[in-house]
Amino acid sequence: LNQGNYAIGIPPFQLVAGGEWDLPFLKGLTVLGRLVYDSTSYIDQMNVQQVPDWAQVNLGVRYAFEGINKKPIIVRLNVDNVFNANYWNASSFGQLSLSSPRTVMLSTSFNF
Repeated sequence: LNQGNYAIGIPPFQLVAGGEWDLPFLKGLTVLGRLVYDSTSYIDQMNVQQVPDWAQVNLGVRYAFEGINKKPIIVRLNVDNVFNANYWNASSFGQLSLSSPRTVMLSTSFNF
């Protein structure tokens, strides 16, 4: 009955592209970007009910420098879902969840 239909919650097309660029004018500063795209996916075995396609943009910066005793310190600032896109995610169990809102994260890592 469902032969040839798409699997529940699995979009036929997905794209995840990311990159980093070390800025030449400031040593240790890196900008980051990531694009995530999912095409339309179905939430039932009959492929009648579907979730629209969606895209999310994530951006960030990372700054690495030498701290006390020349130990590296790295500060990161990331923003997920930059444009605060609202969309539905479908799981392979047919469950739906709403996208996460814009999220800002700041972190530091260091050795001592």
